[in-house]
Amino acid sequence: MRILAIGNIFESKSFLVDEFCEKDSEVVANDVTSRISGAAIVVSAIAAFLNLEPFLYSKVKEEHSINDMLMKLSKVGVNTRLIDINDKEANILLTIYNAELERKCYSYTPNEV
Repeated sequence: MRILAIGNIFESKSFLVDEFCEKDSEVVANDVTSRISGAAIVVSAIAAFLNLEPFLYSKVKEEHSINDMLMKLSKVGVNTRLIDINDKEANILLTIYNAELERKCYSYTPNEV
């Protein structure tokens, strides 16, 4: 939406230039306007990507840590057959994992080595 708005602003300015300029300068004005419009679209696209990239990176990092936690939980015997995990469920799983670790630490005896 933002890209279209920027393009429309530059197009309307080119029509104003067309009305008041001679033929040679009209061609130059259109060329300059189209180049500026193209540059504005590219800049907007880059800015949109840069705003989106940290979000994508954090989601990948979050999913990776959740998968690591699920693997650890399954190693201590917790059933981790879950289809979809949101943040609240991930926190619950982390609490369960920590409780399992504490239980294993307290139930340790030297003979179990």
